[in-house]
Amino acid sequence: MKAMKFALLGTAALVAVSVSARADDLTDMKAQLEALQASVAGLQSGVDVPAGYQMVSFSKVGNEHLISIMPTADMPASTVLSWSGYVRTALVGSWSNTTAIAPNATTFQTRTKTSTTNSSHIKARGDLTFTGKTDTAVGEVGGTVELRYDFDGTYLGYGVTMPTAKGWWKMTPNVTLAGGYMGMTGGVGGYGGDALTNYYTDGIPNSSGNPGDTTGFSLAYADGPMSLTVAVGHYATSDYAFGAAAEYKGDAMSAKVAGYIHDADYQAGLGLATTMGMFSLSASAAMGHTASQYFSTWNDNSYETANYWNASLIGKAKMSDSVSAELGVGYNDYVATTNSVWNSHQFGVAGGLYYSPVSQLTIGLEGSYNSTYTHQDWVAFQTKNTTKVDLVTVFAF
Repeated sequence: MKAMKFALLGTAALVAVSVSARADDLTDMKAQLEALQASVAGLQSGVDVPAGYQMVSFSKVGNEHLISIMPTADMPASTVLSWSGYVRTALVGSWSNTTAIAPNATTFQTRTKTSTTNSSHIKARGDLTFTGKTDTAVGEVGGTVELRYDFDGTYLGYGVTMPTAKGWWKMTPNVTLAGGYMGMTGGVGGYGGDALTNYYTDGIPNSSGNPGDTTGFSLAYADGPMSLTVAVGHYATSDYAFGAAAEYKGDAMSAKVAGYIHDADYQAGLGLATTMGMFSLSASAAMGHTASQYFSTWNDNSYETANYWNASLIGKAKMSDSVSAELGVGYNDYVATTNSVWNSHQFGVAGGLYYSPVSQLTIGLEGSYNSTYTHQDWVAFQTKNTTKVDLVTVFAF
């Protein structure tokens, strides 16, 4: 027993002496370890941070990669850089048939012409989006650039495009000024035909569109679920567009009123959407005037000034965490005003079934049917029916 006590006392004394003797060595080891950890963190980030800044995080939210950079104490702003991308591919089949009837100008006998076009393709798209934003002394300043390339077999499309290139300044917590190449405010976007996913089908007749992407400025005010946006866009030497939209976005219901004037064209529209558990429903309607509606019957074709109205209804269902489905129907009606013998009616239905086991992968089966009936003073008319079906994969990163 005494021997064991002496052994324990001897061990304790040895440890005490060892710790005291190596205190300086432990301090050096701690400093070396901290330096090593800093070096490893720098190698993991792989990002050269400007002088005066320090890396604080490199993370991923959904399919968006985030790099958050925080300044040192004597620098004024923090910066967040993000990027995301996807590659999608689809096997697309298309079947179209056209029937046209017109009287012979000499014999007045009825003539009929039919044509059928069938095709199949494997199409692909690559897309990258980069966004950066910085908190400054006058508010948040940021910008977004999107790069895109479309492929169709060996035909390489029209080269790299830039669907979006815009910047913004959040002047106050409620007011944001934006400028660049972007969608022109004025359409009921997100409630009509563009609310459908339809990666490679024809979707349904447009019932929510705007004058198209263009260079311009927008000024937006947002307070809680309410927002108001006004914008001006420029299409040609003296071709401007002006748009405005007011929107309410609630948890269970959303609504939008929007309109635009583009040279001689104008449109006013309304969109409504509601969510009920696993189901969501959206509807839109618009009325407008266009100076360049295309009409075609038999061998006759013409661009006419026309009045129009359109409407759509879209339903979506989230059947599980990974499976969703959607179905939409739309209708357009055009009546020429400069040449009243021209009229056109467009009807379409489209839908899709999608499987997304993870956010990085989507596999979908899509289809659409669109029919256009154009008549000329009820004498000559043309009917064109187009059906499309595709199997699509989307790989997001």
